[in-house]
Amino acid sequence: MNQFKHILRIVAAAVLVWTAACIQSHAQATVYLYGDGTGITKWIDSNFAKGKTPPFSFKLDGVPSSSFLRSWKWAAETVQAKEPSAIAKRFTWSRDGVSVICDVTGYPESKVVEWVLHFRNDSGGNTGQITDVKTADLQMRFPVNGPISLHYAEGNKISRADYSPRTKVLEIGENTGFIPEGGRSS
Repeated sequence: MNQFKHILRIVAAAVLVWTAACIQSHAQATVYLYGDGTGITKWIDSNFAKGKTPPFSFKLDGVPSSSFLRSWKWAAETVQAKEPSAIAKRFTWSRDGVSVICDVTGYPESKVVEWVLHFRNDSGGNTGQITDVKTADLQMRFPVNGPISLHYAEGNKISRADYSPRTKVLEIGENTGFIPEGGRSS
């Protein structure tokens, strides 16, 4: 029997618009993990593995990336981390001159994983339309039997309370979402 009773779906969004060749764009997501930090590499390797749907999503000409990205050419490499205690990896999915590059950094001491998503067009022509980019599109399981408290900040809505701490109690099966307004970053 599964010990996890609740699943929290975390989605961070970014907006991309590009049509010219050789153009890049990016967005960033961060996930905080609990425990002693030793599972950071395992979490990274299992969530960005070949043949798996990664913890981000987008649509290409209206088609969800979850339906095609696993079949694209996949590559992984360990890269030099900016901090000595960090773990840094680069994962790339590519097809027909279009690449999705995900730079992932794990911080075992802080129990944090962050990733920056890059889109690159080396095809020499226009790509299909890339929309609905969600830099973090994943589900998390919690070993509790009742509601959970989600702690967050509202983000930039041009108010004095933009980054004031807030808490929302999520009941079983309840969805919530956060979307930046007017193209702002948070």
